[in-house]
Amino acid sequence: MSDHKLSRIEKETTITFNESENYARVETYNKRLNRRIAKLCETYADFIVIGQEEKFGEYLVPKKYIQISKPRRQSTEQKIKVAYHGKLALKRYWEKQNLSKNR
Repeated sequence: MSDHKLSRIEKETTITFNESENYARVETYNKRLNRRIAKLCETYADFIVIGQEEKFGEYLVPKKYIQISKPRRQSTEQKIKVAYHGKLALKRYWEKQNLSKNR
């Protein structure tokens, strides 16, 4: 493999499937998606690794798991509640970090 570093626009994720087959082909440079699918491949026999490199993964995934859904709409009350719990979690995280540094 060459030493050429890919730009962000070149780091694509493609999902390809047809009406005939039960699997979708997923090719990705996305680190998070790559880790997620790789972990699913370890756990579930119907997720298949075709090829995997340090920054790229190619997989066969059952089509039934490919999903596009409409955005979730939250009420103002729900947004406030989520923000509040997020702030609490962040506060606990920082308190825990400070405690571990003081040991």
